[in-house]
Amino acid sequence: MSKPVFLCDANIVIRLLQWDHEKLSPIAKEVFAKAEAGDYLLYFTSGCIAEIVWVLTSYYEQDRKHVARILSEFLQRPGIRLEHAKATLAALDDLQTKSVDYLDAFQARFAIEKGYAVMSFDRDFKKWPELGWQLPEN
Repeated sequence: MSKPVFLCDANIVIRLLQWDHEKLSPIAKEVFAKAEAGDYLLYFTSGCIAEIVWVLTSYYEQDRKHVARILSEFLQRPGIRLEHAKATLAALDDLQTKSVDYLDAFQARFAIEKGYAVMSFDRDFKKWPELGWQLPEN
């Protein structure tokens, strides 16, 4: 019998990591404990990860390197599955070593993984030498 899979929303992770709600934070802790115990799987979309990074770095004003390190460790726990896991984890690593936004890092890593080039006005894409970057032209 296969385990149930739940698409996990950003607010559950934020409640756990921030521990800022008397009722919801302990519930969030239990959700992840059950996933780790094998009761079910929690699936995270790429958009959800981007939202978590944005909320923690903007609203909660946490350092992006700290957020990237904590999330990278957290998302590799048992019971958790990621959409585009390789690109997501590589993007979180890039957040710790490059001066880039998470979404740019994810876009770059996804493109590298797929063998795509990136077309953008954003010159930050030059920070990945293995990535083909094209500036749009007239």
